[in-house]
Amino acid sequence: MNSDLIPIIFHLSGSPTNSDKNNLLKKIKLLYPSYSPEIITAPFQLKLKVPNNEWNWKEIYTTLENEKVLIISEEITLPVLEMSCAACATSVEKVLSNQPGVLQAEVHYAASKAIIKYLPDLTTPEDWNIPITKAGYELITQDLGKSRKTLEEKQLDQFHRLQNRMIWAIGLSVPVVIMGMLFMHTPYMGLWMGVFTCGVLLGPGRLFFQHAYSQMLQKTANMDTLVALSTGVAFIYSVYQLAISGWINPTPVWFEAAAATQAIVLLGKWLEARTRYKTTLSLRNWSEVTVPIVTRINANQQTEIIAYDQVKIGDIVQVKPGEKIPVDGRVYQGFSIVDEQLITGESLPIHKSVGDKVLAGTLNQQGVLIIEVIKAGQGTYLAQMIRQVEGALLSKPPIQRRVDTLSKIFVPIVIGIATLSLLLWVVLGGELGLQNGVRAFITVLVIACPCALGLATPTALLGGMGWAAKSGILIRDAESLENLRNVSVVIFDKTGTLTTGHPSVSRIHWASSAEGSQSILSQLEFDSGHPLGLAVAQYLEPYIPVTWDSFENIPGKGVVAVYQGIEYRAGNLNWLAEEGINSILKGNNLNLKNANSTATIIGFSKNKELLALIEITDSIRAESKNAIQALVAQGLAVYLLTGDGEEPAKVVAEACGILNYKANFSPLDKSKFIAERQAEGHKVLMVGDGINDGPALALAEVSIAMGGGSDLAHQAAEIILQKEDLNNIPLALNIARKTWNILQQNLFWAFIYNLLFIPLAAGLGEVFNGPTLNPMMASAAMSLSSISVVLNSLRLKN
Repeated sequence: MNSDLIPIIFHLSGSPTNSDKNNLLKKIKLLYPSYSPEIITAPFQLKLKVPNNEWNWKEIYTTLENEKVLIISEEITLPVLEMSCAACATSVEKVLSNQPGVLQAEVHYAASKAIIKYLPDLTTPEDWNIPITKAGYELITQDLGKSRKTLEEKQLDQFHRLQNRMIWAIGLSVPVVIMGMLFMHTPYMGLWMGVFTCGVLLGPGRLFFQHAYSQMLQKTANMDTLVALSTGVAFIYSVYQLAISGWINPTPVWFEAAAATQAIVLLGKWLEARTRYKTTLSLRNWSEVTVPIVTRINANQQTEIIAYDQVKIGDIVQVKPGEKIPVDGRVYQGFSIVDEQLITGESLPIHKSVGDKVLAGTLNQQGVLIIEVIKAGQGTYLAQMIRQVEGALLSKPPIQRRVDTLSKIFVPIVIGIATLSLLLWVVLGGELGLQNGVRAFITVLVIACPCALGLATPTALLGGMGWAAKSGILIRDAESLENLRNVSVVIFDKTGTLTTGHPSVSRIHWASSAEGSQSILSQLEFDSGHPLGLAVAQYLEPYIPVTWDSFENIPGKGVVAVYQGIEYRAGNLNWLAEEGINSILKGNNLNLKNANSTATIIGFSKNKELLALIEITDSIRAESKNAIQALVAQGLAVYLLTGDGEEPAKVVAEACGILNYKANFSPLDKSKFIAERQAEGHKVLMVGDGINDGPALALAEVSIAMGGGSDLAHQAAEIILQKEDLNNIPLALNIARKTWNILQQNLFWAFIYNLLFIPLAAGLGEVFNGPTLNPMMASAAMSLSSISVVLNSLRLKN
């Protein structure tokens, strides 16, 4: 692409006029007077003719973004292979961030993936292969949807190659260590040790030097740099010692330190890679649930076999006993028992008949099911679940970003400490100054490898997220998990949350003037989409469909529509009273005190006249009381906020053991209540499932939506309960707290490890006649620290 003509595609929100576009051009000319922007075509496209050496696209992007210009960008997640430590992720991140057109790059070592946000008109993923390869890594940019097996084969091949290098390194280094410990004073022994060590460094260990060289070209450094420097210096110093002693005579050498260090580091890498592979295996198993082919029933009522990606919404598919259901849909015909454990966590199979909802990835166990497709492919609940879990595993909490910042400067600081130790020993160490200085240099570099520091956060998050996912708790990102542990107030919605969400109409009290209005009420409530409205529509079926002149859904209140010039309303009684609706039914008075105490009463009106009162009941979830008691036992304040009346709110609150409840609460009231608790310094957890819960869910620090809730609730919530079991709420809080305890333990020991052992490695203990370290001890301790962090995180899995 011509570097003097850089296109940036962007558009303004809404429908921008020519005046809007011209004003924006004037603004850009003021910001960048040396650039010459011009409009090319719609969508609003800008090309900047940039003088040589003045192009700073990131600065322009940031400026335009601050000016509320939405630049069209894309985001992609790609696997990265050959990363050997957390510092490698930082190196890959730096290389990607420096590519023209890349706006942001986040690389995750534990998941071996990179999330890249870029401008598609400036760059493509294929452009990043060469710089990443030069840096010593491999970026997989092929179509992952069609080549997942290929990717997994590459990852497995990488693991096997690491395993082979580890075996060879141990096999060659063990004789070196034995010769160094038992036969050091034997003639020619130093020479033999050098030969075996050379085999380690040039064979399985050569990748340390290759990666260190690549890092040097990129002006960065990582763990491979430390290992290459330490073992390379140890080998060169030992060869020098052999040379000045005549090659044959016994002399102190560090060959065993060089060989053993690389062998132990490779062993630690292999154990770490093996653990990470097992930790993420359950997520891969989810992705393999979908079936490659589907049996579809065509317009001629004939069955045909088609590929999974050819299924469309509205298709009719057939699923035989023993087959996995390939789509989200509703049973069109048939009866069976379906195992939903993988998706919902429900251990018992569920009976399915006509009209029941079925999910992709579940197993049909008995009869033949004919299913109407509601969602297919990437739109299914399973696909969304996989994306959410993957996104959570790839997200970074604020504490991890601080650790990443520290890791970027850690390796250069360590190299500086090691070099200073060498110089001080040479200058002040007397006769053995050079020998002790080289030992200190090597030991500091080895002991300070930042593996444990880099693994502390991601391994804990992998364990916690995996525990949550297996329990049917989907957490959107790591920050949500961090916020969840600090929650002090829990707020529940009533309908569909503390109750089952399957309301039914027990009675409808009609006015004498309501004759002929059943169809109106049925269609009005059906179009509302609210669980209570759908219950009314189902109760009144079948009735003639109605086409509205206008229709409006008012969250938390009800619906209003106009049909043939007449206004109809359905909703809560307070709202109807506010609109001046007469609350007395003509010819059929209803004493609300005689209604079911758990019932919700809604009204139906025509213009200003009340036509009906509908009594709707919804049973309380069996586990509600236990879940509330568990939350109270954890010291949390629990509230019930509902739009229902005082009496049903009181009955549900008392049945669930909730002392604080608020009735007749609109969505605005709920949001205001949450804001008040936050102003008092509380962290709020909101639990809901309906459309009207969206604003409150979005406002709370953490929000939980029930698995069967509305799409809006799912979009607003950070956590989704796949299995609609309220006991999973205290479990989620427990997971968050334990995950963060493990994470803090990991970080504490990783920091303490370096703070304690770097001074000893530099020889400070020897100066004061205290303990000291040699390179072999340092390499073993370094690997042990990384393994201990991983094993500590695995406690979450168990």
